[in-house]
Amino acid sequence: MKFLEYLPLLFIVGVTLLYVLIPKTTKPLYKKFLTAFFILVAVVFIIGREYIDYKYNDTPVPDIFWELNTRWTNIISTIYFVPAAIYFLFVYIRSIYYTKEMALKIFIGFSIIPISLGFAVALFVFGFGYGYSP
Repeated sequence: MKFLEYLPLLFIVGVTLLYVLIPKTTKPLYKKFLTAFFILVAVVFIIGREYIDYKYNDTPVPDIFWELNTRWTNIISTIYFVPAAIYFLFVYIRSIYYTKEMALKIFIGFSIIPISLGFAVALFVFGFGYGYSP
């Protein structure tokens, strides 16, 4: 296992956990559950990917390796990014709902655009970086 190979995953998990742990409106039990969930999914992904790499560690990369690696990355990206997106939307909706000033509501509403772009970039980096590399 190479540490630098999983550095983008560590960054994605770190940003997700910051987004889970910072909001004050989320209950501590939910924060603990989501933190454990995202870390567990990342660890399961690393273990599964290393197993696939170990199993098909031949000089010529077989086609079955590409298929398994891509399928594994797609499954984990769905398991990781769908709950993250739902949670992010939940936090945004609660933030807009509990904000009293209209200017802040508009600012929060427009701030979802760069967050969505960052989310799309993270999904692309995860899917392309881990799903299509030998």
